[in-house]
Amino acid sequence: MPASVYMVRVMTVEARAWVEENVPLEPWQWWGDSFACESRYVSDLLAGMLEAGLIHQQDYDLFG
Repeated sequence: MPASVYMVRVMTVEARAWVEENVPLEPWQWWGDSFACESRYVSDLLAGMLEAGLIHQQDYDLFG
């Protein structure tokens, strides 16, 4: 079964720093200011960003 891939756009310096500190990424996963993330990791990624104050609950609810 093929996996979906999401492109996660990093929009602030704080978000970029959090991603670099908390998300193990390979250089090839970056495309400009976005990175590729398999669908199975997206909810955990967003939950971590929500907990860190990088996204708002209303934005998170769009993916819930």
